[in-house]
Amino acid sequence: MAQITDLFVDQGSDWSAILTFSNVDGTARDFTNCTVAGQLRKGYGSSTFTAITTTFPAPVTSGKIKLALGNATTAALKAGRYVYDVEVVDSQGLKSRVVEGIITLTPEVTK
Repeated sequence: MAQITDLFVDQGSDWSAILTFSNVDGTARDFTNCTVAGQLRKGYGSSTFTAITTTFPAPVTSGKIKLALGNATTAALKAGRYVYDVEVVDSQGLKSRVVEGIITLTPEVTK
């Protein structure tokens, strides 16, 4: 089951967050030989999406995933609520959703 984490992003700003994931026994999840991808959409049924830059900060055994959006990307999005998720594919090709939630994009005043 995916972790549920709601996030806040400032429109027109560079944004990043590092999320940490653990195994059932409490140890850090090992992302060795895994790939990761994330998207945000206006709604679950929306056909358009914005890719979230996703990386594993070193060491990949720390259980951490970094999410990021650049200022040009956040400026191009309309302020409001979006749904997002992040999926990991392991070395055997098994895909799992590790986190999902709402991203609230707060409006930019200074442009």
